[in-house]
Amino acid sequence: MNFCNVRISLQISLLFLLFIIRVQGQCLINNLKLTQSPCNTSGQFFVEIDFVHSGAGTQFRILGNGINYGIFEYANLPVTIGPLSADCSTLWEFAVRDLQNPNCLAFRGLGKVCCNVDCRLQIHEATGSACNGLSYTLGLDLVHNQPPDSRFRVFSNGMQIGEYSYGQLPLQIENVRTSIFETFNQIVVCAADNVTCCDTFRLLNPCICTIYDLRVLVAECSDSLQQFDVRINFRHNLTSDSFQLGGNVTNYGRFAYKDLPVRLSNLEMNSLKDYEFLVVDLQDAFCFSAYELGVVDSCKYDCKLEAKLTGTPECSDSIFFQEIAIDARNYGFKGFVIESDDYQDTIKHGRFNFRAGPFQSLCENEKILKIRDSENPGCFTELILEAPMCCEPRQCLISGLQISENCENNDLLGFDLFLDYFEGVSDSFRLETNGIYHGTFAYAELPLRFTQIQFGLPEVRFTLYDTANNMCRLDTQYVFRCYPESTCKISDVNILYESCTDEWIQISFSLININGTTGFDVYVNGTAVDNFTYGNEEYQLNLPKSFCEENFILEFRDAVVEDCKTSIEMVSPECCTTCSIAWNMWLNFSECLDGRYDLSVSFQSSNTSDSFALYLDNQLVGIYDYNDLPVNVRNLEGAKYYGLEVRDLADPGCVRRMEFNNEGCTSNLQNILIPDPVIITLSNGMLQIQANPVTLLPYYLTISDLNGQQIYTAAVYGETFTKSTGNLAHGLYVITIWNHQFVTHRKFINLSR
Repeated sequence: MNFCNVRISLQISLLFLLFIIRVQGQCLINNLKLTQSPCNTSGQFFVEIDFVHSGAGTQFRILGNGINYGIFEYANLPVTIGPLSADCSTLWEFAVRDLQNPNCLAFRGLGKVCCNVDCRLQIHEATGSACNGLSYTLGLDLVHNQPPDSRFRVFSNGMQIGEYSYGQLPLQIENVRTSIFETFNQIVVCAADNVTCCDTFRLLNPCICTIYDLRVLVAECSDSLQQFDVRINFRHNLTSDSFQLGGNVTNYGRFAYKDLPVRLSNLEMNSLKDYEFLVVDLQDAFCFSAYELGVVDSCKYDCKLEAKLTGTPECSDSIFFQEIAIDARNYGFKGFVIESDDYQDTIKHGRFNFRAGPFQSLCENEKILKIRDSENPGCFTELILEAPMCCEPRQCLISGLQISENCENNDLLGFDLFLDYFEGVSDSFRLETNGIYHGTFAYAELPLRFTQIQFGLPEVRFTLYDTANNMCRLDTQYVFRCYPESTCKISDVNILYESCTDEWIQISFSLININGTTGFDVYVNGTAVDNFTYGNEEYQLNLPKSFCEENFILEFRDAVVEDCKTSIEMVSPECCTTCSIAWNMWLNFSECLDGRYDLSVSFQSSNTSDSFALYLDNQLVGIYDYNDLPVNVRNLEGAKYYGLEVRDLADPGCVRRMEFNNEGCTSNLQNILIPDPVIITLSNGMLQIQANPVTLLPYYLTISDLNGQQIYTAAVYGETFTKSTGNLAHGLYVITIWNHQFVTHRKFINLSR
């Protein structure tokens, strides 16, 4: 055999052997499996992640939807991620990347996830009609995502009025008891099996004379003449044909409802005068409303509108709806107009939170919404709906970041950036290093050369976003080798405080580092849970609530220098104790009116969630935040014993119950169920009381001002009683009538004198 041929054959064999060794030692991640768990009661789910790997290191990172889920050990596969929100719109995707070799990765999408138990319930329409005394027919329709045979409960002013199935919608509920005094009835609808799934609607009381939504608008104004005009408008229900207008010991006259809005001209500017306006129905002095305008001493009442987007868009196929909140000052009476190049809608007067749409999905260009006052086109504001909105994101993956360093005597002169990208990207991407934005670059320009170093060394977080899809991103760490070595030390770790939420243990800590790199990682029992940069006086760390059940080791490691670390042992935090609602509840009773009163409830609690449910006699009154304490319960029956229950929403076992009554507030139930035994009218300065002789006579009468001072008192034995109000000052008064059977209170405004 020729020696040259032997040499060539040997070289080929060696190259083949090296190829086999390289293939065998190459890091591979494949057969990535995503297993979705059933939904929990909060409409959330978990994802179990498992895969096959070879040639990998000891740890890997999980990324997806712009979220870094953390670092995990291959030995602990499979791992579970969550809880995640099943919102029916997010396209969930997950990328697994080896920690030592960022080019070793796998990517897979899970798609949209919906949960039937994710209860959504909204009162679409509520109407009141067909009054019979103090009862009416409630018309009700809902928007929901529940099966037709599922059930819901309806409450009116804190009392349950029925339970129905969704298949019965829309409803006509007869003989619903209305409030005797309140302008609005509070209608609450809750899923029968989920007290956290509720909606509330304030329904105008359809059975009593009501003047509401009173507004006074400064119209024309003259600083030179020190005069101004006002326009007055309001809504009304079951009124007569006219009303009387007054205020500040002035009677401005009588006006017809059909002439609204009305105008008062040439009012005097006065820095010492708080303008107030009172509107009283001409036939019912107890049907009134008041408005405080305040001091008018200059012409500073231009219309001003502001608006903002609230919540997340509601997407369905190729359309979406958007919640919008308006803040308006000195606006007109006819409401607002919202419009764009292909959309227009009218927002009625009095609505400041509304649902706009439908809009077509925005995939390329933004949409500008203009909101303007219907009466004053120059009073407007604009909102921008940014694209993409409610579009199917393109499947896209950026990976394979590589850095080539230009180093001289441990001095980094510059570097070249290489990148792998897959089908579905746009033409360019945005680049950040350690949170610093560097600009937008075309994929076609790769590799990129950088000669100016604008970040700290040696560890740098590179973040790249595709310009057309923020969900398509790469977020990875790179440690520069061209960097002078230093001595690193972490010491004096101090736990400042601990607190708990329903899901997390929140730990605040501080530490001292000497010659550290850019940051450090925090490990719990050997597993990385978070990373931070040096230089802060205080750090916040969130750990899952599961750590309440055991002691654990917190370890602080420099992100680059492996032996630069320290650790401390944590005992189970004190805040992990169970939810508690204190026994010492504070109950405050309001003034007793017609044998009924309002209740204010407050109490102390610890280790609770954000919200609680309040029940009276096992009937749900409402859902409240602990931050809203005290809360009010209205229109309770005097002298009746009630069972009160407070129940934490996240922990049904965290509950407190008690009984109470208001012994000093008595009434005769008959007087609530039969027509009012006394008819009170006020006309032309004369107060007249017509009594039912069977149920009332004799009785006692007092007239008091709002400070409780008695202006007049008398014993009445006849069926008809009259008294002039000419000697009473302008203002609001309370009439109290009582005998051994019942007590009643009525308010009236005196404008004539």
